[in-house]
Amino acid sequence: MRTAISVSPLFILLILLLIFAACSQMQDAERLPPYVRCEESQRNAVCTMEYDPVCADVETGARCAEASCPGTQNITYPNRCGACSDPLVSGYWPGECDSRAGDS
Repeated sequence: MRTAISVSPLFILLILLLIFAACSQMQDAERLPPYVRCEESQRNAVCTMEYDPVCADVETGARCAEASCPGTQNITYPNRCGACSDPLVSGYWPGECDSRAGDS
């Protein structure tokens, strides 16, 4: 004698939503490379002239209450060493600033 397993449509919908959410999070993580913070030990480094561009997060020094006045801007540096040698850089993303998704 066989017994039928009853699965609620609501349970199936919940499982599908969880799968969809997990997939969309993986795609977002693949879209933007990880942000790397500069360490204090990198500030006085002697850098090579290799070209492996990074998009650095540079302090502008602007301190204002308006949304149109950002405190940082993104600038492409030739490599991570060059970016972190600048004391105004807090960190960087691999790649040129133009090629980063969501960069303005």
